[in-house]
Amino acid sequence: MEVPERKRQIKSLDDEKTQRLRYEQNEQEAKGVLAMAMGTEQYLVPHLDKLRAWYQLPTKDAGNRAAKRRWWQSVLVKQKDPPAYSKWTDDNEARLAEMKQMKIKIMDTALGRRVQKEKRNAHAAALHWSKEERDAMRRRCDELDAVDAAAEL
Repeated sequence: MEVPERKRQIKSLDDEKTQRLRYEQNEQEAKGVLAMAMGTEQYLVPHLDKLRAWYQLPTKDAGNRAAKRRWWQSVLVKQKDPPAYSKWTDDNEARLAEMKQMKIKIMDTALGRRVQKEKRNAHAAALHWSKEERDAMRRRCDELDAVDAAAEL
């Protein structure tokens, strides 16, 4: 995959991480409100907003305190669970960190794919070469092998 695509995937994963961590924080805050063991009528707007956030509902423009209390009461009556979400794991974090390193192999670029295509074309063309052309290619390959061997020393 090329750099622009990699950057899009990194941004997408970063956004997903932010969202999942926000859901987790909302859940913890809401459970803190529930741990206070107050009746619905005793909840203040900040408490009800935390509960709404846990249920992934907007807290703004959700009405006044009475409307929010009615919403919470209906949740309790219906025994409605908050939406499920996947927690951000160490594996997710490792995957994101790996992507951010931007280790891109040559084969993941347009140049690398072009080189592979040219190699395939050369192999296909070699099927139609004369003996002289094949001998010339062998000599050229021997020269390249000698250069490689000298470079290794």
